[in-house]
Amino acid sequence: MAIPLGSRILGVLTLATGILLVLFILFLLYSRKALKKEQPAVVVKAVWQFVRKNSIFWAWLFAIVSMLGSLYYSEVLGYNPCKLCWFQRILMYPFVLLLGIAWYKDDFRFSRYAVPMAVLGALIAAYHYMTQRLAAIAQLAACATAGETSCLTPYTFQFGYITIPMMALTAFIWIAVLMYLGKKTNS
Repeated sequence: MAIPLGSRILGVLTLATGILLVLFILFLLYSRKALKKEQPAVVVKAVWQFVRKNSIFWAWLFAIVSMLGSLYYSEVLGYNPCKLCWFQRILMYPFVLLLGIAWYKDDFRFSRYAVPMAVLGALIAAYHYMTQRLAAIAQLAACATAGETSCLTPYTFQFGYITIPMMALTAFIWIAVLMYLGKKTNS
């Protein structure tokens, strides 16, 4: 079965942002050492300044793309969300409005609420992903009753690992990291 274009685009975005996340975390580990020096590299200072100034905007952008992606899957492609998908939506959708307001007002205080909310969403998405990919956990997951969509159904599978829960997991991790770093650099 051919993967719809929109789903392929979302898969490529997830792959790209996943790679960027790994590189970003490696950079953070390197920059901790560099910032302890008296004269950190100009690049390190520039990246930290960029993160500080734009963390809310980038987190908001992740929330918007995540919301539009989930609506694309359910409303355009007709995939029924399962219970775990609904929990992830419940945690992701408010970010669109709340991060938009926080960005507009340049209010980093919201991060104290956003980080725990994003971490909870990431935990649910990780559990959901594991139920789809690991047979031992799938046997424990009793997430669908008669007439409901099963949490075990991977509607899309790209690059050998990307499913809808992995897309959500990537977005939640980015939001948590960006909001945490924005708070740390602006406090």
